[in-house]
Amino acid sequence: MECTLQGNWLKCKQEAVNSTAYHREFDLSHCRIEPSSTKSCVFTIYPDDDVTNPTLKRPTTFMAATKSDRKVLIEAWEDSQIKAGHVDTAFFEALEVVGKGHFGSVRLIRHKSSQTLFAMKTIRLSDHASRHGTTTPQAVEERAILQAVIDQPFALQLHWAFSRSCCLYFVTEFCSGGDLYSLMRKQQLPTGTATTALLPSRRFSLAHARFYAAEIAMAVKHLHSLNIVHRDLKPENILIAQDGHIRIADFGLAKQLKSASDRCYSFCGTDSYLAPEMIQGSWGHGFAVDYWQLGCITFEMITGSVPFVGKRQEVYETIQEKAAVWPVPLDDLQNHNELLTQLFPSDSQSSSSCSVSLQTQLNAAKDFVESLLKKRFWERLGSGEHGTCDVEEHAFFDSLVWEKIEKKSTTPPSIPLFNYDTASTPSELDSVILPLSSTVESIVGFHFCNFTPRAPRLSSYHTKGKCMPLVQTVATPSPPVLVPVPVQGSM
Repeated sequence: MECTLQGNWLKCKQEAVNSTAYHREFDLSHCRIEPSSTKSCVFTIYPDDDVTNPTLKRPTTFMAATKSDRKVLIEAWEDSQIKAGHVDTAFFEALEVVGKGHFGSVRLIRHKSSQTLFAMKTIRLSDHASRHGTTTPQAVEERAILQAVIDQPFALQLHWAFSRSCCLYFVTEFCSGGDLYSLMRKQQLPTGTATTALLPSRRFSLAHARFYAAEIAMAVKHLHSLNIVHRDLKPENILIAQDGHIRIADFGLAKQLKSASDRCYSFCGTDSYLAPEMIQGSWGHGFAVDYWQLGCITFEMITGSVPFVGKRQEVYETIQEKAAVWPVPLDDLQNHNELLTQLFPSDSQSSSSCSVSLQTQLNAAKDFVESLLKKRFWERLGSGEHGTCDVEEHAFFDSLVWEKIEKKSTTPPSIPLFNYDTASTPSELDSVILPLSSTVESIVGFHFCNFTPRAPRLSSYHTKGKCMPLVQTVATPSPPVLVPVPVQGSM
């Protein structure tokens, strides 16, 4: 028997005793193929539609006579497993921990079959338990938001979401450039004894800060168009992908509003980036908190430090009552022209070629940040009728073409150089994640896995960045139904 796989069609050909060829074709979009085991040569097809013989309604058994036939049938089965959303930790191998948070960790993982790198966010259910019993509303909403932002150019792309008895798992694209905070700390602008005391060297030039601020603003625009408010924008949650462009990550505190005018009242986020209305509480908060956090990030990219520092209660009081304090040379631009040239050398050189003075650029940057850090959220840049369009029209972005920013056709300031050491010894994910005695088998939006299937081959359905179609509620898997199949011999 000779088997070939062409798209969704499985074609089988066998030479009969009288030298006549016997052909069989199955449309796998209407069939289910299952091996008797991952090491077996016996496969069973349960057809809904047999093209050659429409009257055949019972399961058909195939015997793979050669290794090539078995490989074709295994590939057909693997594709069906992927499209059904049957994903498990056994499909991947753990490489190293790349991040840790309050509820779990993020690991660099490798898909066993294709050797493709992914990131896996693991949430331990014991740390994420809620008063609702076996469900975890916050994780369910995060998964729903990740599904909603699929194909958004500046959002982290989700590939799979599934659960086991101990944990919830998000398998996302791997951003090899790390986060914006780490990239900022790798910068080394020219310094001297005078300039080091005024501004730290580990910060971005104005041009680089403008680029990243523009992409963050575009990401916020896309999120708000879906009525999603992130609420925890900070450099650590902005990742740099392989192409050098940003990806907004960590939607654990994000909220999808019913409408653009809807308000939230929960207190959440990172202290230094909290908006005044979130601290105050009674007014509620909406999209404007993301613009406040964009202002904090831009301030940090330019100066190398956050605008509001101190102990927690001191930070809260400063955010509500005082304006952000700029370092001395930026606070008084007119009297520090020569010093500013030393602090921003690359921007000073570019200003001479584009006929826009460094002082004009810095004035625009300061005005942009201060417009975003308005205490009254209704006065904040971006909070008006036109939303992010008002941000795009600010003088700080006059040198940018927004169509190129949206299409990611502008060359990024930094392209990650990542080459993972393939000689390192990987480990099985199950060996690094300790199982718990509790069992959670019904999480909305998470496929529950209690089996260990063969690692699937990545198909074109997956590599396009689409998320697997996951069921909304999954009950405890029932034992497989054994269908009696007449012995037909090999074909």
